[in-house]
Amino acid sequence: MRFSVLVALLGTALAAPAAIPEASNVELARRSNGGYIVSLADGTALDSIIKLVPGLSELVSHRFSLINGFAVPAEAAPLMELLRLLPGVAKIEDDLIMSTKVTVTQTNAPWGLQRISTATRVASTSGTYNEPRGAWRYTYDNAYAGAGVDVYVIDTGLRCTHSAFGGRALCPSDGNFYDGGVNVDDNGHGTHCGGTIASSLYGVSKNASLIGLKVLGADGSGATSGIISAIQYAVNRKQNTGRPSVISMSLGGDIATSLDSAVKAATTNGVHVAVAAGNENQDARNVSPARSSINSAVITVGATNITDTRAYFSNYGPAVTINAPGYHILSCWIRSDTDTNVISGTSMATPHVAGALAYYLSQSAYRAYTPAQLKSLVTSKSQKDVITLGNVGGTTTTDDILRL
Repeated sequence: MRFSVLVALLGTALAAPAAIPEASNVELARRSNGGYIVSLADGTALDSIIKLVPGLSELVSHRFSLINGFAVPAEAAPLMELLRLLPGVAKIEDDLIMSTKVTVTQTNAPWGLQRISTATRVASTSGTYNEPRGAWRYTYDNAYAGAGVDVYVIDTGLRCTHSAFGGRALCPSDGNFYDGGVNVDDNGHGTHCGGTIASSLYGVSKNASLIGLKVLGADGSGATSGIISAIQYAVNRKQNTGRPSVISMSLGGDIATSLDSAVKAATTNGVHVAVAAGNENQDARNVSPARSSINSAVITVGATNITDTRAYFSNYGPAVTINAPGYHILSCWIRSDTDTNVISGTSMATPHVAGALAYYLSQSAYRAYTPAQLKSLVTSKSQKDVITLGNVGGTTTTDDILRL
């Protein structure tokens, strides 16, 4: 299964990479890379299943201890019917594809940072987003601001040399789960998300450390198997370092239960997770990993605009945990080490929440909080009943917005 970054397309005004696609508000098409993800029943040894099928061991491309399963490429198709008959095989699903939807406009106003640190709607004297940057203020405690916390940006990668990261961004040489090549951001989306989390100019938690894990390519798409591998990497690294850790995932696509299971497993292993609600203006329960927040510690984030209205593209429904600024968001970009860009989407809302998680985890009062406890804290601190939701198809949808 292939997944995409979740950025709503609005048009262009800023010089932008030519590869960025045009606006799309349609439902995600079900696409696969031809491979499969095999999930095993609890207690079933992975190797015991693989040994039962001749030729299978040579084809296994990923092993998932996090969800007790493995991935195989399209060449394994003739073996799938036999696998389905084996006791201990819980499910076989397509290795689906997830992909990007990016927007570019021009403004110099990081209004989202003010919104999450104040109790009132952001004022816009001109009635647009084109306010002078100095018109808005972000109030935070720099004694904390993410210090000692690792945030894993599972995305298109990071431009780790960007000056606004101040040397706090790491691009591990073994952190490319897209094609195994160099771990670099050739799209821009991951760098933008990282900038909202922890950059000195646009970040919520300006002292947090970023770890860029590449699971999506230059076109913004990548396979589920690579995404699960990156989640497993983050969990393993957190267990080795012992540092408070957050995963930020601004990607999504069709329902993939293996991905949902991996995201939830990360939280049961002590990693805090924020995921995007999606940009199809539909029930987020139709999208993975957004749907994984139901009855779990995962946080699913919807997007709002400067008027405290649900962004027209933002998914809705009971899977949405909280809303955050996601329309016309200024952050870092990849054309140089000082580059910026303005894009919109639930992808942009999610790193506001990931940054807030890091902000709390850097404080002694919350450092030992479990993902479930911190999810409860974030929702309890949110500003209640302020978002104009519009038509949400009769679903129960939160109208609360993130508040530090």
